[in-house]
Amino acid sequence: MLNFKPLNRAGILLLVATLFIVIYATFNRGNAMNILKQEPVFKLSINTFGTKYLVKVNGVTVLREFSPDGQLTTTIPINHWMHPKQNHFTLYVLPENPGDDFNPHAYVELGLVITENTHRDQEYSLPILHFHGKGAASEQEMQTSMAPGLYDLGAGVEEKDDGPIQITDLNKAPLADYESAVVYRRQMFAENSLPQWAFFTSDELPDYYAMPDEPFYEAMDSLLVPYMKVQNALASGHIAGILPMFEERNREIDTAFYLEPGSTAQRIKDSMEKNINNPELTLAELKRDYVDITLEENRKLVSLHREGFTSAVGFNFKTGGSTNYDMMFRRENGKWVLTR
Repeated sequence: MLNFKPLNRAGILLLVATLFIVIYATFNRGNAMNILKQEPVFKLSINTFGTKYLVKVNGVTVLREFSPDGQLTTTIPINHWMHPKQNHFTLYVLPENPGDDFNPHAYVELGLVITENTHRDQEYSLPILHFHGKGAASEQEMQTSMAPGLYDLGAGVEEKDDGPIQITDLNKAPLADYESAVVYRRQMFAENSLPQWAFFTSDELPDYYAMPDEPFYEAMDSLLVPYMKVQNALASGHIAGILPMFEERNREIDTAFYLEPGSTAQRIKDSMEKNINNPELTLAELKRDYVDITLEENRKLVSLHREGFTSAVGFNFKTGGSTNYDMMFRRENGKWVLTR
């Protein structure tokens, strides 16, 4: 016969504390895996000063600055650009003029912020690409970027032999058509629960910039067709016919940011109706001569933009300023698909 001695109050508290420590330790040993496999939220924290730059995620430009005088601190959500296994981050840094030295006070700091949708109070920041102009002359400009290796997320970002996040070596290369400019690239391997977005497997697009004039303008006219459908619908005030064009874009944005299905579709519809009925807004005229092709580096996405990379379709306020509709297209089976 087995005899059990009842625990006193101190024993019970000790047992509870021990169980808590075991559970906490078990959770934190695989914290990155827990976050990545639940509802991960990826953001880029960006802190810049004193230089021109472009920031790309998986070959898509998410931020550009062509003035060396600016200073910026911001955070950009990027779930809708992220791949479920392998992601690459690219930073172009350009001095004020080709051939110039970098401003020693200039910096561009890109941090990949990871959190979980239901626990957003706990964030982990990976210093993916940190450029500082003061180190450029001695090849030390990226020394505060994170080291390559395997990482997990516990009390912070921790380097571990069995970590589920792999950060690769940093690759540095000159920019061929802008002397002294540099391109920095690196990859992150980390399986996560996000689906693979449609653009990753869509048709590879031609290099429009290398085309002779005739096929280039034929390509532009082809891409202009869906833009003009949106333009004409906004001009007439009858948008029901174009809303289905946004289906893939709306669905993938809802999924990427854990929104209720239909949330983005409703937001687009409400925005269009509000702008159409706003007497302070005028729809900007759209013609081929007003736009140019912007091909993303991944050769999967393309868009039309006005001068200064403003959107092809949008409304101008009578008192100045504008509200725009960014649209990116992919190609599938010979047809344009509005995907972002």
